[in-house]
Amino acid sequence: MITGEIKNKVDQIWTTLWTEGLTNLLTAIEQLTYLLFIKSLDEIEITKEQEAEFLGLEHASLFPKDKQYLRWHQFKQLGSPEEMYRIVSQEVFPFIKNLHGNEDTAFSKYMKDAMFQIQKPSTLAKVVDSLDKLPTSDRDTAGDIYEYVLSKLSTSGTNGQFRTPRHIIKMMVELMKPTPEDKIIDPAMGSAGFLVEASEYDYEKDFGDTPITKLVRNIVGLDRKAANEAFSEFLSEQRLNLQQAKFVELIIDYVVKNGILDKKVVLQQEPFRTVGSIVEVFKDNKADAKKIISMIDEINKNAEQIIS
Repeated sequence: MITGEIKNKVDQIWTTLWTEGLTNLLTAIEQLTYLLFIKSLDEIEITKEQEAEFLGLEHASLFPKDKQYLRWHQFKQLGSPEEMYRIVSQEVFPFIKNLHGNEDTAFSKYMKDAMFQIQKPSTLAKVVDSLDKLPTSDRDTAGDIYEYVLSKLSTSGTNGQFRTPRHIIKMMVELMKPTPEDKIIDPAMGSAGFLVEASEYDYEKDFGDTPITKLVRNIVGLDRKAANEAFSEFLSEQRLNLQQAKFVELIIDYVVKNGILDKKVVLQQEPFRTVGSIVEVFKDNKADAKKIISMIDEINKNAEQIIS
């Protein structure tokens, strides 16, 4: 649920658009969606840059080196509304429309007819400033904000609910009691909330609030002595939350199966992305994350010595 303060900020954006000429609700929602997407692109890019720096990897930026000024945190700081308007309308908007080039993707299909329809530089500057103050980096909050934006079209009784609230998803998953053997389909999937909750339910059902030392015994097992030795000191000293424990479990599983673990896997690919990036999972405890990376480097180093 979003707070009254956030709702007031969204209402102020509506007032700005309405009083300065953008009176069609569908058009206003469309324009806000584009701007929120542009903001989200930059937030994701910042997270990936932090991950790459943290793990000592090179980062292939979505934005070319000579186009960094197209990023939200760059153009929002421009002192001139006219310059911001020029950059967003003539460069940023064409950039997002062509992110996938000529590929036959859903993104390309829906973006090919997109139009930037905010007419005044002053309007864009006010809206960008207001959107920048919204906490859109949090997935649930961003979903609630967009739900509230969509509710402006009409009452929920006419258009129905656009997004299932998190507590309802949790209740329905608990009623269904999914198992690893089940096949799950969500025909009306939007943000994959049901699928994510089903995955989390299965993990919490198995481990709950089990102390981490006992949990590691369940994860590692007697046939995983090498992995157990690599992580035993760290795990015996630390108290991890469920998300962090799941992340460590995936690392152990991967190392046991493959022998080594390229850090790019942790950074960029599944199954780790399902849990979250290492920067996000250990955002309040980066010392633990650095220890994990150090262990991965040591495992890889030992594997190279064995191979050689």
